[in-house]
Amino acid sequence: IDYSTSTIYHGLSTLYRAYPAGSSLYSLARDKFYIARSNQGHPNLMIQRLGQSPAVFAENIETLNFEYFLDDGTSTNVLTDFSRVRMIGITVVARSFRPELSSPHGEYRTRDFTLKVKLRNFGLT
Repeated sequence: IDYSTSTIYHGLSTLYRAYPAGSSLYSLARDKFYIARSNQGHPNLMIQRLGQSPAVFAENIETLNFEYFLDDGTSTNVLTDFSRVRMIGITVVARSFRPELSSPHGEYRTRDFTLKVKLRNFGLT
């Protein structure tokens, strides 16, 4: 891909795949999500788009976890073979802006959110 001229070059070497005329091309966005703890009182979920500076995506997020459910029914937190993934579980732990007034140790109120996304068309041959 030559971004300066918006041209896509196609070849038939071992790193290319031949697509028939009229095939659709889709642009994919690569985003990086992580928890920034630079302000311990208010951890933030950050997003960093490819080639851009990080930005706050959501405030007061303590945890972001991914769980990968594989074709054999098992799950893992460390992905080694993306082709085996059939579903992804995403868990986010958010917390209150201020510690609870009734808490003697300054604990925050937290809430867990979990979403499972089934990947369509994976595992088809």
